[in-house]
Amino acid sequence: MTPKNKVILRAVSLLLIGTFLVQELSYAAPIENHAGASQWFAPTQISLAQLTQNPHLFEPPLNFCTLKEIHHNPQSTIQNPPLIIHIQDAHSNLSGQENLANTLDELMRKYKISLVLVEGGSVLGNLEPLKKLASPEIIQRTAKSLLMEGQIQGEEYLNLISNHSMTIQGIENMDLYYQSVQNYGELAGKRENILNYLKLIQTAVGKLKTRLYPEELLNYEKIKNSSQISGISSQGAGNFETQFKELVRLSVIASPEGAKQSMLTAPVAEIASSPSAPRND
Repeated sequence: MTPKNKVILRAVSLLLIGTFLVQELSYAAPIENHAGASQWFAPTQISLAQLTQNPHLFEPPLNFCTLKEIHHNPQSTIQNPPLIIHIQDAHSNLSGQENLANTLDELMRKYKISLVLVEGGSVLGNLEPLKKLASPEIIQRTAKSLLMEGQIQGEEYLNLISNHSMTIQGIENMDLYYQSVQNYGELAGKRENILNYLKLIQTAVGKLKTRLYPEELLNYEKIKNSSQISGISSQGAGNFETQFKELVRLSVIASPEGAKQSMLTAPVAEIASSPSAPRND
């Protein structure tokens, strides 16, 4: 590289460094608000009161959870409606409970939420008194061990290791809870017999399909069961129109006389021309 090219390269490098430096300084500089007073730029903070009026402003910590759905009744006449955040967690799953604890931690920091309602109990479940029995280091190690063993849940783990002022309240109807536990135990004991019975039904249905289904539908089911249904038209195992006509034919055979006539006069070709077209059942 010639001396002249080295000088040009250094000049360009210095220019880029200066540009990046000015850019970083501009981000850190104070901005003027509408009243003329300077303030440091900060993300917009949504209060809990604002969320109760418009829950669509809710921003979950997506690093630890996923947002499924939001329900809002704009016609509600309640001035300060309660905000309910329903968290579905994987019981006795370490990563699931850690994510639950982290989710609650972020929500409490951001929205100042303090009440946690839990299933499986009906009494106050705060563990804060235990934090007085040992140093924070020992409490954290013990809490982590209990969480890994499945002895405590994510909200209890957070209650032990954080400084959040939180209330853990059980909301179960214990009579119904114990009845559900009993029903589950009875069902679990019959599980093997139930599975064997379902297997017999599945075998019988399979034999009926082999005896009654036309060849096109049998080929269709084979492709569907092998997870190749998306390529059904290219493999020639049955185009959709032919299979749909066979379904109509079977329906006609099994239908009363009045239904036969309505099915025969239905625009089958038009409906079956596209697999995604709505069907007039």
